[in-house]
Amino acid sequence: MTQSEIRECQLNVMTLVHDFCIANNIRYSLCGGTMLGAVRHKGFIPWDDDVDFFMPRPDYDRFLELFPQLSAQSNLRIINYWNHEEVAQKYSKIFAGNTIVIESGFADNGVGMDLFPIDGAPDTLEDIKKFNKEIGNCRMGCAKKVYIRQKDCLRKLKWYVLYKITPKSVKKRIIKEFDLMHKRYNFETSYNAGILIDRYKEKSIMPAIYFKEFIDVSFEGRIFKGLKYYHEYLTHTYGDYMQLPPEDKRKPDHTYKSYIVD
Repeated sequence: MTQSEIRECQLNVMTLVHDFCIANNIRYSLCGGTMLGAVRHKGFIPWDDDVDFFMPRPDYDRFLELFPQLSAQSNLRIINYWNHEEVAQKYSKIFAGNTIVIESGFADNGVGMDLFPIDGAPDTLEDIKKFNKEIGNCRMGCAKKVYIRQKDCLRKLKWYVLYKITPKSVKKRIIKEFDLMHKRYNFETSYNAGILIDRYKEKSIMPAIYFKEFIDVSFEGRIFKGLKYYHEYLTHTYGDYMQLPPEDKRKPDHTYKSYIVD
């Protein structure tokens, strides 16, 4: 698939998810580089290669519960650690069923978007760090193959052996514990919230109010939901977010090939 074909497919997936969320009163917002792109570029960041949404935890769980309805009326598919044993990411991937993406270190998926849950978090920075570490240790215990992305051969071997020797019943228990840990702090009542154990670490945790009010935003000429407090969210995450990064940093985060399946 060409870049234009990929982006058109991503937009179509986004639109189907948006329409379904509106019809079912599910809260969601563009997030990460997709939210930044909507504000700074009115669409895709030119060098970006993925799409990110997030939902408050109650809405995320409800979306997963209702997803079979969306899948039945569209060609969308979903992959996460509940329905695929080689997925250990804390989020879901939603993609067009007639596409496939080949990316080293990830279970097979297609062209679409990532969907993250927003969970409640502890009140203090110190407790947030401890909590993230606790969740991270639980993730390590699962040792799913998706994490065999280490360049170091010994680390690769460690992950592979741990995965192979862990019984399926134990893996399922660890997944359940991993999921429950994320829900320890109630989103609706917590002062802080965010994407736990995210790549931006503690910077992903901020006042929960940022994730509770939404507005319409334009993205590539289509209307989606964004955060009312997008300025506060983007500033917390990126700093001076309207400033373009140096040219040598304007590169995609992922390296993959996408195909349309006949």
